[in-house]
Amino acid sequence: MSSSRHPSRSDDASQPQAARFDRTQLLAQLAALNDRLTGTALPDLEFASYMAGSASLHGLARDCAAIYLYPGTDTSPLDGDDSLRNDTAQHRAFSAHDKLLHAVDCRAIGISTETPGKQSMTILRQEVSQELLSDPEARLADALGLPTFPTGTGGRAYHRLILVAKRRVIRRVLISLEPGRSGQEVHALLQASRKRDIDARRAAK
Repeated sequence: MSSSRHPSRSDDASQPQAARFDRTQLLAQLAALNDRLTGTALPDLEFASYMAGSASLHGLARDCAAIYLYPGTDTSPLDGDDSLRNDTAQHRAFSAHDKLLHAVDCRAIGISTETPGKQSMTILRQEVSQELLSDPEARLADALGLPTFPTGTGGRAYHRLILVAKRRVIRRVLISLEPGRSGQEVHALLQASRKRDIDARRAAK
């Protein structure tokens, strides 16, 4: 677990260089990511799941899914967008909006390179209601070309990113500048999309 104190200069120096990621860099890539991935089918991958033992991404994203990729690594910076405290804020945000997302026929799914055992601790301690999937080899990143950073222990971790998919096809790529508002942002996006669909059907009559 991360310490609540502010990092000192020595703390900062001990962090893996790639982990001290400038969010501006990822924001600059967002338009390109969104253009490249919108309309792309999700890969049919199977992941370990604490809740279900194993789960198919295709099965979970059959209707609508907000797939949030989070670092979930102890080698993340103590502060900043990819920190563990923002993992906690994002888990809670999606859990808090679970019913509202289901009301617009969508489900939240968290994916990280954490082990199922570590994810189970997160689910139990933070009372996470949504599915968390374990992707230790970052197979989803390899399949879709998603940004990751080295953990400092030989592995990789995801940068924080949200893929909104409908019927197993990516419709939008989001970066939540405030992880604690992720659930609210996705819900607002889906509500606006549903309203546009309704308005279009009415106009077509």
